Amino acid sequence: MNRTLLFLLALAASLLSANAQTQAQTQAQTQSAPPLREAWKNASLFLFNDAFSQFQKEKTTNPREASLGEALSLLGIQPKTQKNLARSLSILTALAAENPSDEIGLAARFHLARIDELHRTEPNLPAARKQYLSLLEDAPASPFSQIAASRIALIDLHLSAPDPASLDETEARLRPLENFLRTPEGKREFHTMVGLVLNTRLGNPTTVLRHLLIASKESFSQKKIESDVLFTIAEIADTQGDTALAKQYYSRFVADFPQDIRTFLIKKRLEDFSAKK
Repeated sequence: MNRTLLFLLALAASLLSANAQTQAQTQAQTQSAPPLREAWKNASLFLFNDAFSQFQKEKTTNPREASLGEALSLLGIQPKTQKNLARSLSILTALAAENPSDEIGLAARFHLARIDELHRTEPNLPAARKQYLSLLEDAPASPFSQIAASRIALIDLHLSAPDPASLDETEARLRPLENFLRTPEGKREFHTMVGLVLNTRLGNPTTVLRHLLIASKESFSQKKIESDVLFTIAEIADTQGDTALAKQYYSRFVADFPQDIRTFLIKKRLEDFSAKK
């Protein structure tokens, strides 16, 4: 796996937050019976062996949800093995085939795509993209579909050549996905992903700014990501000579992140703005 992909997947892990995924998973399991709630809690705490045992015990009373939990626990159990991956793949495939459109089926389809994207020894990004897009088109309101949009963006931006023209073409192809974004979380994840990845790959600053401004209007669960979004907006605006926008986002950064290492220099920049009045 090349270094660029490793970096982008690391960025994805922080953006597509365990928080966003947990939120989607929580919505799907809201009505879980107490034993399953405990199993999901253990899974969220990375206690995958405990969660796996609990899910297995519940398969007779709550077969579909318990099977989903069993499959996802297998993906997290250390050390990772091909046997566990194959078993998880088999369970998820069966759940999706049994009912592809209920909450469990949608979750299974999402995680089948993630296996192709992240869990195989050699990622199959085209297959993952195809599955994410199918999920998004079939059930756009699902929280898993909302996450899928940002996964498609990450894959396409990774596969794009790094030159500015190619990145512009890729971003233009991604824009129709914005029509599928139904939730604040979906909008935040998609536009943050596109904006920050484009910025990392030295894409068009005006395009980066467009996406991050949209993202900045939503609430962030991960403050580190929010700080990067605000700082990038302010920096680009400053570079482009949009003093009003730069001051707005520098000031928001200072107010929201007073302890950040960048705050001292930002305050100096705001003083420069005031001195030029």
